[in-house]
Amino acid sequence: MRLNQKGKQYGEVIFKASKKLGVLEEVFTSLTILRELLKKDALLRGFFNTRQIDSHKKAAILDNIMGNHSHPIVSSLFEILLERGDHMIFSSIYFWFKRLRLQELDILEISVFSSDNFDEAEIEFIRLSLESFLSKNVIISAKTDPSLIGGIKLRMGNLLLDGTIRGQLDRIKNGLN
Repeated sequence: MRLNQKGKQYGEVIFKASKKLGVLEEVFTSLTILRELLKKDALLRGFFNTRQIDSHKKAAILDNIMGNHSHPIVSSLFEILLERGDHMIFSSIYFWFKRLRLQELDILEISVFSSDNFDEAEIEFIRLSLESFLSKNVIISAKTDPSLIGGIKLRMGNLLLDGTIRGQLDRIKNGLN
C-alpha cells in the first residue's frame, strides 16, 4: 500500500474515532504538538528511527516529553506506528486529519500575500469580507512577499488568486508573447 494511502486511512480512522468520542479538538492539538516536535527536533526523529529501543519504551518516552498535551488516542496511534515501522507517515496522517477537521468545521485556510505587513484591522477586514463572500469560516495567514509591487495575492489550497500589480504585469507580458 502506498504511504499516502496509509496516511489517509489512519487519518480517517483517527478523525472518526475522535469525532465519535467528542475529543476532536483535543486530538488535533495533540497531533499538532507532536508534529511540531518531530518537525523541529532531528534528534527525536533519530531516536524513533533506532531499532535498539523497544517501541513501547519509545511511546512511554514520548508520553513523558508531551506530558499533559498527549491525548491517549494520539499516544496509541504513535505506538502502533512505531510497532509497525510506519512512524514516517505521521505527517501524512496529520495532513489528512487536519483536512477532515477543516471540512467538518466548515473552515477555509487562506494565505494572504502582500508587499507590506498587514495590521490587525486589515487582516480582520479581509477575513470578514472573505467569510461573507464564501459563507465559510476563514483562518487567515498573512505573509509578506517583497517581490509583489502592490495589491494582494490569495492562496486557498491549490487555488491562487493574484490581484497584485506584479501579477497584472506578468499577464500582460504573457499576452504580448
